[in-house]
Amino acid sequence: MLVQREVAERIAAKPGRMSILAVSVQFYGDPVIVGIVPRASFFPAPKVDSAILKIKVYKKPIFNVETKRFFQIVKAGFGEKRKQLINSLAGGMKLNRAEVEKWLAKSEINPQMRAEALSMTDWHELYQNNLDLFE
Repeated sequence: MLVQREVAERIAAKPGRMSILAVSVQFYGDPVIVGIVPRASFFPAPKVDSAILKIKVYKKPIFNVETKRFFQIVKAGFGEKRKQLINSLAGGMKLNRAEVEKWLAKSEINPQMRAEALSMTDWHELYQNNLDLFE
């Protein structure tokens, strides 16, 4: 598909630059930017470049999880942009910091990290280690 370059880069992001959009797409497929289309290729020329984004859709999601619960955690993590994960998860999941600190320790994730630094595997660990939060 052809999308704005910035959108393609957000979708195909790696840990350190992840977004809720990246996690959402990468949960269902493997996005790769296969080319850049300069703005000058269009008439009239837009203000931004475009990118050709290829998404190899998985036969089933990358993790065997209850999707609604998985994305509840992801949404909470990204809920307060630029905040440390411990604060975002505590606020988004309506838990106290001590509970979230235990949760992160069990998942071997530094509480001072930000959601954008987590990998897909980190998100899965958060989900797996805390199913009791949903009981």
